[in-house]
Amino acid sequence: MLERWQRIWTGERFGSAGAIGPRPPKGRPTLLMGGSAAVVFERAARYADGWVMGGGSPENLKDGIERLNTAWAAAGRDGTCNGGVRGRPPSCRTGTWDRPRAPATTRLKRRGARVASRHMDRFNGLDVPETLDDALRPQTLALLVYDMQVGVLGQISGAEEVLANVLRVLDAARERKVRTIFLRHYFMPTRLAGAYALRQAKLWQAQARAADTRPLIPYGSPEFELVPEVVPEPHEAVVDKVTMSAFEGTPLDIVLRDCGVRSYLIVGVALEVGIEPTVRHSADLGYVPVVVRDACGAGNAEAAERSLRALDFAGDALIADTAEVCAALARSPVAELG
Repeated sequence: MLERWQRIWTGERFGSAGAIGPRPPKGRPTLLMGGSAAVVFERAARYADGWVMGGGSPENLKDGIERLNTAWAAAGRDGTCNGGVRGRPPSCRTGTWDRPRAPATTRLKRRGARVASRHMDRFNGLDVPETLDDALRPQTLALLVYDMQVGVLGQISGAEEVLANVLRVLDAARERKVRTIFLRHYFMPTRLAGAYALRQAKLWQAQARAADTRPLIPYGSPEFELVPEVVPEPHEAVVDKVTMSAFEGTPLDIVLRDCGVRSYLIVGVALEVGIEPTVRHSADLGYVPVVVRDACGAGNAEAAERSLRALDFAGDALIADTAEVCAALARSPVAELG
């Protein structure tokens, strides 16, 4: 089939009926092959102008480029590929990869998500958000401020920078009347701690026996309170929890759904302990989370980076910086709330 397609556009005669119809106009459409099977790269080198990766990690992309270049050379074709699309020499050479890209201020640094788009993708009567501007629509947006508590923030390095960025996002959200909920974590008294809670306490407190553990942040203790700089306003709510996912065992999901919230921003502490499971849980519930990475603190920087990479790889969330989020909110209209 590919051979016939190629002959049609080159004007060659083939088959018992001879040439099919009039010779097409000069040139032909660009043909790209997709997939990861060996035959895909062979066909791309023999018949096509390039290859596109349907999804995967940077390592998958690098491997695909190497396989394409090997097949390209074996087919006796000139040039090498240095990007995600292998172009047709000499007119395209390295295809779309070498075309001018949008400035850094209009796209996210990480894979798959841009800051702005001209139109939101729409299918089956549904808006499919892809960019920050798509997701950060104040009328259907919420802000979750995760565990900005005295006993939590004090355990991380870089707490001052995280707090400053949290406050920037909070101010920007309030200017657009974004629904805001503050989360607080606490540990049950020892007699009410179950097997999971005791096992976790042993690991976190480096104790050999559950009997030697204690509640790290008891309900109502000074460590339980939000840091003084973070003060909820009367129209904002505080939700307390004993789980890492803020959507488990709390009214958070029903509150957001009842308000028509479809996406949310999340800031706070700690990215690798509570924010990641919250984001993953909410993605399964159908929300579009936006993780503000420099407004999320961590107790372990390496583990936090793994969390960001995993969320980015799976596509569970959009990931942005404080400056990008504040700029996107500034471009958006104020929510129609009382």
